[in-house]
Amino acid sequence: MEKVIMVCSALFAIFFMFEYVKGQTYTVQDIADMQNQVMYEMFDYFHFSQERQLTTAFEKLKTLEARMLQVERALGLDAGDAAAVPGFVRPTALYVPDPLRRENYRERKRPQASHATAFPRRHYNGRVTPAPPRPPTWAPTRPAPTIPPSPTQPPYARTCAEIYKMGLLSDQEPLYSVDPLRNGNLVNVVCERETRKDGTTAVYTVVGHSQMRSLEVSGYEEPGLFSLDPKYDASKKQLKALTALSQSCSQRIAYRCRGSVLMVRSDVTRTTYAWWVTIDGDRVESWGGAPINSTMCACGTTRSCMTDRACNCDSNGKGADVGDITQKEYLPVTDVRLGDTGGKREMGYIQLGALRCEG
Repeated sequence: MEKVIMVCSALFAIFFMFEYVKGQTYTVQDIADMQNQVMYEMFDYFHFSQERQLTTAFEKLKTLEARMLQVERALGLDAGDAAAVPGFVRPTALYVPDPLRRENYRERKRPQASHATAFPRRHYNGRVTPAPPRPPTWAPTRPAPTIPPSPTQPPYARTCAEIYKMGLLSDQEPLYSVDPLRNGNLVNVVCERETRKDGTTAVYTVVGHSQMRSLEVSGYEEPGLFSLDPKYDASKKQLKALTALSQSCSQRIAYRCRGSVLMVRSDVTRTTYAWWVTIDGDRVESWGGAPINSTMCACGTTRSCMTDRACNCDSNGKGADVGDITQKEYLPVTDVRLGDTGGKREMGYIQLGALRCEG
């Protein structure tokens, strides 16, 4: 890091000498502002670069873990270590086929030996000894084995809270499969739990999407020209059923901006430059932590923004707006639209969190 700072300082000195040769004059404040700008650009680059690298590595590890679980499921390994929980992500480790079930029962039928084969005639001194007599027809027969009825597989849990109530939620295994609709179509989720200050336990069903990492937004000037378009590993009906079953749901949305606004209205379209889209496809012109369609951000509701604007980013400088969307009937977010990043000094970083439902 020290080497990088030295290199940046050297480049800045060369730039200053070049401008001085050209006849440009700068005040001490101008030089300080330029130094701060260089340091800010350098910090921004390394901070977001490390964040992207760590996020990519985490996603790769998560994909590798899922593949290893699939291999274990295919090979039938670690069956004894898996908890017998309806909804566990490795169903083959849960429901071992019962050898007495009708579809798995195979009666081994021995070939019927003929009377001559069972009791062959013996030749002795040139005479054939007679075969022993057949058993009487009135001899009791062995009763056929009775096959018990096939057991019914318990239904999969609908949420992580149901798995926890059964006492089968494991801290070592966060990946599970749940069935919110109880129709046999499973959704892979992450089960999280935390202890509140009052000692009670909160259990969350977490559903991720395809755009979990922080994304740079630049080159999109018109309102809503940029589209995040996250994809969830669940259908619309499954997601709606999950939010309906849960006591509360939330999804965090964050935007770090530089010369890019959010809730300012365009003079041409008369719409805000940014908005997000509900599970039903409706546009919402507000940000996380603010009332629906209030054209405000979280800081606007508490009057803690950097300026008199309703969002930190609406001051058209450097800032960030972060907040949780808690109206579960609108969740999860199906798209985030952004604009005002077409200028050379206009850009931002958008990050949409996972859907987290409690209860």
